[in-house]
Amino acid sequence: MADYSEKWSSEEIKESAIIPENIKEDIQSAVGHAQLLLESKLPQFAELMYFYLSRHQDPAPVLPCDLEGYWAVAEISVCAFVFQNQ
Repeated sequence: MADYSEKWSSEEIKESAIIPENIKEDIQSAVGHAQLLLESKLPQFAELMYFYLSRHQDPAPVLPCDLEGYWAVAEISVCAFVFQNQ
């Protein structure tokens, strides 16, 4: 995903005279959402997984339902973006 994100955010795409402006905006939006997922949502989920697997108790234990809930919220934001851009 990171490679695709980098590819589609390249200057070639931004400077292309062939690609219509509205399509460029859609590409930039998709790249932004992908970067948010990679840089924010997945690292936060990984941290939750660490606390769950290590059975860390401070301030409270992470439960399977916490993991499911976090992913459900992340999935909603991803799906909303996908459906918005169809």
